[in-house]
Amino acid sequence: MSNEAIVRDHVESMGVPESTGRHILDAIAVVEGYLKNQAEVAQINTEADAAEAGVKAHMKVLDDEIYRRQREIDDEKSRRYMVLNNCLVSLKNNREHNLKPLFEQVSKVKRIITLLRIAETIQPVRDIEDGKITTYHEEYIEWLGHVYKDDFLKIRLLIIENRKPKNKYSLMAYGRCAFEDPKLLKRVYAYGTPNLNEHSEIFSVRHELGCFPSIDEIKKLISKYPDKVLKTYIADFVKLKQEYLEVMGTYKLSDFEHITAQEKAKEGSK
Repeated sequence: MSNEAIVRDHVESMGVPESTGRHILDAIAVVEGYLKNQAEVAQINTEADAAEAGVKAHMKVLDDEIYRRQREIDDEKSRRYMVLNNCLVSLKNNREHNLKPLFEQVSKVKRIITLLRIAETIQPVRDIEDGKITTYHEEYIEWLGHVYKDDFLKIRLLIIENRKPKNKYSLMAYGRCAFEDPKLLKRVYAYGTPNLNEHSEIFSVRHELGCFPSIDEIKKLISKYPDKVLKTYIADFVKLKQEYLEVMGTYKLSDFEHITAQEKAKEGSK
C-alpha cells in the first residue's frame, strides 16, 4: 500500500474533513519530492565529482609529462647552445686575431698622416718670460725655473697667491705644447686654476701641483724632487716627439696621397 493510501485510510478513520486530508497528502507529496530530489542531487554530485577527479588526474599526468618533456627540451637546448656559443666565441676570437695586425697597420698609417699634417702648421712654442704674465685678480706671482724646455714644449713653475687663509700659496705649472691634439697627447689642463693673461694666449699646460703655507716650503720641495713634476706627461711628450721626428725623417705627406684622396672623397660624399 502506498503512503498516500495509508494516510487516506488514517484520515478517514479520524473523521477529519476531506480538505484537511488533502492538505496532509499534498504536504507528504512535497516532502517526498524534496527528499527524492536531494538524493538525486547527491548522486549527481558524487558521480560528477568522481568524473571530474578522473579528468583532473589525467590533466595532472599530462602536465607532468609536458613538464618532463620541456625539461628535456630545455636541457638539450642548453647543451646545443653551449656548443654553438663556444663555436661563436672561437669565430670571434679568430676574426680578432686576423684583424688585429691589419687594424694596427691601419692605425699606424693614420697616425703617421696625422703627424705629417701637424708638420705643415707646427711652430716652435714661445717661452714664458718673467713679468709678462699677470693674473686677472692681480695675485702675487713669483716665477720659478723650467720643468721642461725645448722647441715643442715649454713648462714653467710659478707660485700664485690663492687667497686661502692657510696654505695660501699655490704651486702651478703653466706651459705651451706644440702637439695640441688630445688623441696624440693627453692634455694636462685643470679647470678652475687661476687665469693667466699674456696677450689672450691659451696655455695648453695648466696644472696645480699643490697648496702650501709658505714660499720657502715650495722651493724646498722643488729642489728635493725636481724630476717628479708632471713626470708622466713629460715622458709621454718625449715619446711623441721622438715618434714625430722619426716620421718627419722618413715620410712625406705626398707618400700617402692616394689615402688622403680617398678620405676627401668619403667626406665629400657625406
